[in-house]
Amino acid sequence: MFNILNRYVGIEDVGKMQNGLLEFGLLYGLLVANFGYQSGGFVKFYDDRYCLWKLMKISPIVALALFTYFHGAGLNERARKIQTLGIVLGGVGDWLIGSTKEGIVTGAIAFGLGHLCYMALFVPGNVKVVPAFLAGTLAWGLVANQLCLVPMIKDHPYAVGIMMVYSLLLTACLVFSYSHYQLGTARHKAGSDALFYRLLGFALFYASDNMLIFDHCGYPIPYSEILILGTYYSSQYFILKGLVHCESGDYIDDAQNRGNAKKGVKSN
Repeated sequence: MFNILNRYVGIEDVGKMQNGLLEFGLLYGLLVANFGYQSGGFVKFYDDRYCLWKLMKISPIVALALFTYFHGAGLNERARKIQTLGIVLGGVGDWLIGSTKEGIVTGAIAFGLGHLCYMALFVPGNVKVVPAFLAGTLAWGLVANQLCLVPMIKDHPYAVGIMMVYSLLLTACLVFSYSHYQLGTARHKAGSDALFYRLLGFALFYASDNMLIFDHCGYPIPYSEILILGTYYSSQYFILKGLVHCESGDYIDDAQNRGNAKKGVKSN
């Protein structure tokens, strides 16, 4: 099996793909748990400890970025760099949102750029959409914008415009990841684990940001700090996990198909 892989795709050791991801996930979870414990459930400090709170808040994301760039669990150099940039932009967005109440707008710019990085790694060449899901997410977006953003558009037109554009970018990530999971891609069958992990990541990100904007605009969310940050941290990990599984799965599937073709066996 490894000889076939080495011959056709040039991988020295396919077993290295995904290595370290689970172990890092445990460390990542500990960093998140430590922040939750030290902050009393992700509750902000409004005293001289506030700077420490912000540092603890981004520590899991900093660790995720370092792991992705220097290890990458088998990702190629291009994927590692683009994914790392997306994660770093998320960390910047985190910091900005935690700085001031108005930081949610500048944070949205950073997060939006990060989503463009993520989409660059899986959307080109796989532009597939499930119409019903697209319609559903757009309908929900209209409701959310009407409740949260439209009432502020007269007083804060630019800020509202930025938030709406960001909302569309995040919705696009969710729609494409769901559509890939339902329809499959050129290299992955519909319903594959790799596509599921990516969908789970963006679904959690979508849920986190919806809770954040509703809570920010005066619609109280029970246990908001825990739910918003818990889903956010989970989303970043699963987006990376989805990318790693998609990349490693691509190589294995291609090699198997080529091997089967040599033997005269049809691939499914």
